[in-house]
Amino acid sequence: MQATLATPPWHPCVGSGKHVHLSDGGGLNGGTESGWQNDWSLPADLADWSSDLSEPQCEFNHTWTPDPGANDNLPITCVTWYELYAFCIWDGGFLPTDAEWNYAAAGGSNQRAYPWSDPTTSYAIDCAHANVVPDSGVACNNQKMQGVGSLPLGVGQYSQFDLAGNVVEWVLDLYADGGYFNPPPHGCLDCALLSGTPSPDRTYVGGSAVRSYTEALVSWRSHDAPTQAFADYGGRCARPGH
Repeated sequence: MQATLATPPWHPCVGSGKHVHLSDGGGLNGGTESGWQNDWSLPADLADWSSDLSEPQCEFNHTWTPDPGANDNLPITCVTWYELYAFCIWDGGFLPTDAEWNYAAAGGSNQRAYPWSDPTTSYAIDCAHANVVPDSGVACNNQKMQGVGSLPLGVGQYSQFDLAGNVVEWVLDLYADGGYFNPPPHGCLDCALLSGTPSPDRTYVGGSAVRSYTEALVSWRSHDAPTQAFADYGGRCARPGH
């Protein structure tokens, strides 16, 4: 976040953050993806970033520190959808869609119940798989975040760590009533729900250290306003496959 120290503060360019490897640079939805929009707001400077990432509602579990330290291998928490999107742009990536996240977590056509499920219909989950609150009701890590990549038994089919548990993950899509966006009649290719809903809420997935293990299921989704941030709100950035 040192980029915010520039004068004026760094801000994503309008239209950046698109899936530029699709549709000859036009991105998702047949090349109509808008990317970053001019009216989306971010903290003004480093002090505001630090304040936002350690808001009072995140006191128990915020992981941000303005200087390098012991938290450097922990997932970011208390991050809004806008802040995560901007970070992914700054870091040279993009925010994955619900469909992209789902493909990775479900193991593609295997349609795993959890990212690690083998057989694919297995509902086995414990603290070696994901940092969640298991059915015992005793949180795996005292509801605290664990280091990124610290649970190899929870890795997904395509080698991504932490697809379930630790922090919920914002994805690009607006929230579809009824859950996962899969428009009729048979779904769509390289698409996301980016318009056409009355609610501005964005989708998040994956479960977290403070949530029941049932919310770590690949099929689980929830939503919130893109300006909201709580102690388990996080995410990941994506890049084109090679």
